[in-house]
Amino acid sequence: MNDYYVEPCQGLNVVVTRVVRAAGEKPLICFVNSSDNIQTLKCGKLIGIAHETLEIIDIPLVSGAISLNSLATSNVESSKLNVVNTSLRGREINCASINVNNIDCGLPSFSEHLKEVFQLSKEKLTDCQSIKLSRPLTEYADVFAESEYDLGNFTSIEHTIDTDDAKPIKQRMRRTQTCFVNEEEAHLNKMLDAGVI
Repeated sequence: MNDYYVEPCQGLNVVVTRVVRAAGEKPLICFVNSSDNIQTLKCGKLIGIAHETLEIIDIPLVSGAISLNSLATSNVESSKLNVVNTSLRGREINCASINVNNIDCGLPSFSEHLKEVFQLSKEKLTDCQSIKLSRPLTEYADVFAESEYDLGNFTSIEHTIDTDDAKPIKQRMRRTQTCFVNEEEAHLNKMLDAGVI
């Protein structure tokens, strides 16, 4: 893509700058939270559209105010106004990772349990397909179990076991073989620590 202009999306609940970037530069975009509330931008969220620029024109300013595309600009200190003439083709810019000081829109950084899933999955994918795969992985990261005991906390459906009219049965106690006692105890302690039992 040649030089491009990033037009931020509406409804982000934050103030976003409009920027012109040189060809090959990453789309670095700054945000300002002007409200008293905490605003969250999730990875993978569409934050803007990049339009390829055709040319950048310097227009000298007259004293007072000028009108450009029905936009009045008054009290402008500089002597020139840069106008960007853009093409209609646009590319989506998605939020990849958020830092306090800057935003990097490359591939997101994954938590440890998703790195292996992503690395194994992207072996047979193109770069574009890898980026598309990274979006749902980061957006729905909490769906993937971090360990064998990460069972989640979904409580919307309650399961029942239909036993009809069958009565409970009794079975005699079974003794664990001595070679498996330590292994069984370690496994039970792991489940207790994880809160499974």
